[in-house]
Amino acid sequence: MTSRNIYLLTFSLLFSISAFAAELPIDKDMPAISINDTSQLGILNSRMGSRFSLNFFSGKRGIHTGALGFDSDEYSELLVGVEQDGKLEIFRLANPLIKSTYFQNQTMQLAMTGMQLKGTSSKGLEVSVTVVSPFTPAKTLSETDAIKLQVSPIFYLLVQVKNPTEMAVNAKLLVGLKKLPYNPTMEYAVWGYGYGRIANEIYYKDQTAGNALIALESLNVKTMGFEKEAFNGLSYDLNIAPKAVENVNYSYSTYYDGRVQHDNRINSDLKYYYTSLFKDIDDVKTFAKSNFDKNMNASAQFENLLLRSKLSGMDKWMMALTFHADLANTFLLIDEKKNPYFYLLEGRFKHQSTVDVAHETEVVALFNPWRLKLQLQQWTKYLATERVKREPERGRKAFYQGYSAAEYGAYLMHDVGDYPYISESSDYDFGPYMAAEENTNYAMLLYWYWKISGDDEFVKQKLGFVELLLHSLVNRDIDGNGIVDHAQGWTSFDSSKSLRIYTENTYVGVKQIAAYTMSAEMFRALITTGDHEIGELVKMSDGEGQGFKNILDVPNEALRLRQANFYENEAKKILATLKKAQKQYGYIPVSLDKKYADGNQLSVVLGDALMYPGFNNMQSPIIAETAKLLKNTYEKAYPLSTKSYGITLTTGETPTWYSKIMVSDIVAKRWFGSKNNSVRFVYQHNVNSPFTYNDGQINETQSWIGYFYPRGVVTLGYFMNEAGFRTDKKEEFLRPLTPKGE
Repeated sequence: MTSRNIYLLTFSLLFSISAFAAELPIDKDMPAISINDTSQLGILNSRMGSRFSLNFFSGKRGIHTGALGFDSDEYSELLVGVEQDGKLEIFRLANPLIKSTYFQNQTMQLAMTGMQLKGTSSKGLEVSVTVVSPFTPAKTLSETDAIKLQVSPIFYLLVQVKNPTEMAVNAKLLVGLKKLPYNPTMEYAVWGYGYGRIANEIYYKDQTAGNALIALESLNVKTMGFEKEAFNGLSYDLNIAPKAVENVNYSYSTYYDGRVQHDNRINSDLKYYYTSLFKDIDDVKTFAKSNFDKNMNASAQFENLLLRSKLSGMDKWMMALTFHADLANTFLLIDEKKNPYFYLLEGRFKHQSTVDVAHETEVVALFNPWRLKLQLQQWTKYLATERVKREPERGRKAFYQGYSAAEYGAYLMHDVGDYPYISESSDYDFGPYMAAEENTNYAMLLYWYWKISGDDEFVKQKLGFVELLLHSLVNRDIDGNGIVDHAQGWTSFDSSKSLRIYTENTYVGVKQIAAYTMSAEMFRALITTGDHEIGELVKMSDGEGQGFKNILDVPNEALRLRQANFYENEAKKILATLKKAQKQYGYIPVSLDKKYADGNQLSVVLGDALMYPGFNNMQSPIIAETAKLLKNTYEKAYPLSTKSYGITLTTGETPTWYSKIMVSDIVAKRWFGSKNNSVRFVYQHNVNSPFTYNDGQINETQSWIGYFYPRGVVTLGYFMNEAGFRTDKKEEFLRPLTPKGE
């Protein structure tokens, strides 16, 4: 038997044992973070696309919860406690009651699909509560079972009580919220005598989302309603034999069928996609209960991403943390005609589906190619072709969008609006309009989608759009060296002046090389052949619908080959420019424009655009030569950029941007043979942060304001590198993460 077969068999056996247990496997190397009086750590727990939140904020000793996600949820407290011999002990999910104390030695551990708190009672009981956000990969939205699991607005709460003593234990388990219970049938709050009628389930009003309700239901034991001070919930009588364990499982559900966002472009309110899968909260609850084992099995299987890895506990903690943050920023919505839309919020900035941010976040489209497809489609609707004045609205100033588009060519806008409105652009004036970077990112992300999905037809239909974007880049190179030097706009690096606005920017130049070569491969591979000419299409325009009945393949072989050759030559031109700079400086500087006194800085992030070529195992000689050339600069820049708080973006400036530095690690491992791993800095910055995930520092003492940011999920690249991931062998990476038969 080969070593690979032994490897797969080992994990197959592992999950054949654990998948059927009603618990979530926590990696043995996962750090156990102490939760105590000085803790400030905040953890986002959210549902994919449906935003339902159960976020933990240790500094507040409480939770934020609601159907609309972290932007709109409300503070509450979750009581999870054990009452034994008249003494109530609880987790730090709530402030102390008048007669309660906290469990001792409380710790928190993360998983990809959950969070677990542990503590010990004064009588020696070992208690844990695990919040599970079920997840399994899904290639397309047509995989209904997997999509229902992903987006259903449910959490599972798994409470386990171990009795390690030699004596039997009689106690009471209390689980509830600091909210009034609600009778959804009679439509009023439950008071007094009503508590005796509550059994196994309790409803609460969601004050953040119109008519929405939240439901807590026990799944495997009989529970009764209780009221204790301001808390209302479900109680269960524990009778635990010596050395025995008792598990009590709950579902925590919601349902909201009102407006989530408004799309200004189509003038339509958008609702959650899950409203097309479930009709009401009782339907959601039924799904949660009847599919408990199946959903838990799927989540346990997905945890294999961490369990099979030999990376450090810090790496695994950051992978889990950033996956939580990514999910919390996702919207999967539908319009009145049931058309689906996916948006990813840029954390606290509220920008939606920002194209440059997608370069990092859409690494996880490996698990959900459909999310990237929907964004690629959506971005085509937000193209700047002329300068347009936008009038003031909703408290924002007037501004112009589309600078330089009429003069140099079309470019993608920075984003598709600010939550809760889908609109033509954020209110940016001169920056960041990102004419160069966003156009290159689109081409690279389309290529990535092509390789992870195999969706030739969708990609083929986008190649005309890609050519439009690429030609705009060529127009912006006036001096003829290939690199954009006019009307560049900003780059993604808003915390670094040199990388952000300096022209003849070599970071942008490498992006162009990658976009040109990846596009050339798509042009050649997705040629349309046939004998039909445009004249034949004209003949068929006879009002009889023949153009619909007889789909014609319009041949474009000569055009696509010419385009492929043209853009490869443009890439070679930039490569020659970089080689010349290497000879002149002994490295590649940030900018080749002599007007900048500090343009000769070094940077570890110049090879940022090589990440996807690496994952896709591109065999392009141009890409290989570019990587070889950048290796020298990276190796010189890294020690000069290493500070106590992280790796700076350039050698002459203080900011670090963790997600972008992690990309540089991932690229350096693939292309330069480097073993650098910067996760320790990211971990140290986030391990007690109330704003996780936070993505950087301006200097040693000042944190960057990228709170609740999704970009750090690029951490997945370390795990992909460890496994030797290649898109042509992606199933070997994904298969152990998906239940058998799916």
